[in-house]
Amino acid sequence: MSFAYLLDPIVTAFAGCGFGLVYFAVLRHTLVMVARGRSGHAATMLTLLRLAAATAFFLLVARLGGLALLAALGGFLSARMLALRAERRAG
Repeated sequence: MSFAYLLDPIVTAFAGCGFGLVYFAVLRHTLVMVARGRSGHAATMLTLLRLAAATAFFLLVARLGGLALLAALGGFLSARMLALRAERRAG
């Protein structure tokens, strides 16, 4: 097993984490908009944009193979854990 074989999953894990942090930040922004009564079309558009971006990201990563896809999903779920932890601390 070479280092090059492990490079794609490592890179995609970090990419998944980075994408997840942005994804959950936009989700939080959308929820704040809805809670303040400013939902309108902006919240709907942000939701659709988030889902389209997630679909595109995971489809692109899937082209690298199953291991890279699992690594990206692991990074994404790690970002979810970090976002939940930050939200609990903020209170």
